[in-house]
Amino acid sequence: MNGALVFRAGPLKLAPGDYVITYWSVDGVGNVEKAHTILIKVSDDRGDDRGDDRRDE
Repeated sequence: MNGALVFRAGPLKLAPGDYVITYWSVDGVGNVEKAHTILIKVSDDRGDDRGDDRRDE
């Protein structure tokens, strides 16, 4: 991907690393939403696969 524009629909699987993702939507008649940018850091530390929303059991 490295800076190239990639059109996606659905989930995105990322390898460990730092990413800058810019995204927007286009509706059925061609109206384009303002672009949004997010920064993502994917760790290679798998940790607890239950996530941070665990409940005491």
